[in-house]
This record gives sequence, structure tokens and C-alpha cells, in this order.
Amino acid sequence: MESDNPLVSVVIPSFNREEFINDTILSLQQQSYFNWEAIIVDDCSTDNTEQVVSAFIRGEPRARFLKRNRIPKGAPTCRNIGWIESKGDYVIFLDSDDLLAPYCLEQRVKFLRDNPDLDFAVFPMLVFKETPGDSNIFWNIQTDKDDLHRFLDFDAPWQTSCPIWKIEALRAISGWDEEALTWQDWEIHIKALVNQLKYKKSNSLPDCFLRRDEKEGRISSGDNADSRFMSRIKTFNKTYLIVKEKQLLDDKMKALFAKLYFTNAEKAALLGKSSVVYSFVEAIQERNLSMGLMITYVKLLLAISKSKIPFALSIAYKTLRTILPISLTQIQSNLFKHELKPEEQKRVLALLKD
Repeated sequence: MESDNPLVSVVIPSFNREEFINDTILSLQQQSYFNWEAIIVDDCSTDNTEQVVSAFIRGEPRARFLKRNRIPKGAPTCRNIGWIESKGDYVIFLDSDDLLAPYCLEQRVKFLRDNPDLDFAVFPMLVFKETPGDSNIFWNIQTDKDDLHRFLDFDAPWQTSCPIWKIEALRAISGWDEEALTWQDWEIHIKALVNQLKYKKSNSLPDCFLRRDEKEGRISSGDNADSRFMSRIKTFNKTYLIVKEKQLLDDKMKALFAKLYFTNAEKAALLGKSSVVYSFVEAIQERNLSMGLMITYVKLLLAISKSKIPFALSIAYKTLRTILPISLTQIQSNLFKHELKPEEQKRVLALLKD
């Protein structure tokens, strides 16, 4: 039975974050809710992260510093180590360059206490550049569209730090996929939805902040390396399989998976990545997701990309895309497109000052 003030475990994976991690831990120390523990799991950093964190937490008994002690390398492994080592009733995953509002833990714990049947709850997130409150842009907004469909349709309704999980829920879905190099939070949230974990999205004030530079994009954003494309294929394949096993693979889901595979194959083709393109093509064919000219299109695009003829790729892309179905090419994402209302932003700023 949970206490009146359940312990919240905040798991923070870290790799070469000496510049930002102090602020991340400080955002925990500033919480109005005091019963928390921080578990910082370092992914074998090569900078001064360990020294910075060790100095910071020396006088903070609620914080622990662990090093990844097994393979594979990566944030998913660190997150799994963290929540498995945790002692809390609830778990929040916080990236090492992002921040929590001072009222975050109090707000989330109350919400779960008021909704005891939930496995996890989701809270709004705002973007920031240098200081929380310097931007009023949402990560995303709530819509009437099915959340599972939104994740598959490039419109992720929430991000890593938005949910608070009951520890039993993480055990039920076996935590994070440690093989995933990218799209990691995409995978775990889809897994939670497909396994029908009970959840609710809060209409409360945003209580976590994502560091994002509008010019450079997300600091921890992935690149276009072949290994990351291949990792995505594995993640998509695993997700497709679990959706199929749960008997959720209707025509709508098949169309969303087709777009998912196709869009990544197209990107790889534009970059001239032959092996990646053919891996995506193979995955599309194995799952009978091909839509008319889809495979012919990506193969042709790849050939033009490899030809290195000036302007040919741009012309081909713009021309050939017009003959493809809109359902395959049109992406209507709400990511970073909506602003907090002025009166609500004032409330957030006032709470941050307090």
C-alpha cells in the first residue's frame, strides 16, 4: 500500500552533459514535493560529467550516481538500469538537458493519487531555449485523434519526460528497448498503448521543459547514419509485430505503417543510402504494405540520387511525389506548432519565480 507521500524516482540517463546536468538536478532540488530520489545513470561519459555530478550530489542524500555496467551503450540501457535500481512507487524519466517545473512532482503525484486506477499519466511540456519560460511553444497538444495513431503518424502526443509511471506498469511492459538507437520513447509509449495500460492526459499547466534550439534542433537529436536507419527498421518491425499480435492491425494501422516505412525509405533514398533503402523495401514487401508505385518510386529516387546529376534529384522528388497517394505522403504533425495561452504562460512564469 502506498504512503500518503509516495516516493518518486526520477531516472536521468547522461552522456557528456557536464554543461547542462547541474541545471537538471537543480530543478529537482527546487521541487515543492520533497519525497523523491534521483538516479543519474552515466553512459560512460568522456567529459567531466562524473566530477560535476559527484560534487553536486555530495550534500544531497536523495541523489545517486551510477555508471552503466553492461552493454549495450545508450540511453535505453541507462533508463532500464535506473528504474530497476529505483525504490520509488512512481517513476519519471528526465533527459539530462531538460528540466522539471518546481510544481511538477507535487502536481503529478496528486493526479495519480486522485486517479488510483491509472498505470501512468501524461502532462504537458513546453519548449525552452536557455531558461524555462523563455518560450511558450508546446511539445504537442491534445487532439481527438487516437493516441496510438498519432504516434504512428509522426505526431507523437507526448515525449519522454511527460509521463509519470507506476513502477508496476514499467515491469508489465519490460521497460525500454535497449537495441533502439533512435525513436526510443516512441517505442515504449506505443508498447504501453498496445498493451492497453490505463492512462489519462492531464489538462494541467505544463510542468516539464524540453531544451530546443530552433536553429540547430534538439541537442540530442540523431543523425542520418546507416546504423540509425537500420535501428529504426528493427524498431518498426518489432512494433508492427506486437500490434499484429494484439490483433490491432486493421486497414488504418496498415496504412500508417506503410507511411512510416515509406517516409524513412524515401529519406534514405534522397541521401543515396542503397543498403538502407533496400532494407526498407524488403520490410515493406514482407508485410504486404506496398502501395502502387511506392517501391518503384524510392528505387528510382535512389538511382537519381546516385547519378549526381545537378538538380535532377530535386526535380524528380517534386515531380514524382505528385503521383503518389496523399495518404502516403501527407504528414499533419502538431509538433512545436502550438502556443500556451498568454494567461496560462503568466501563471507558469509566476510559479517559476516562486
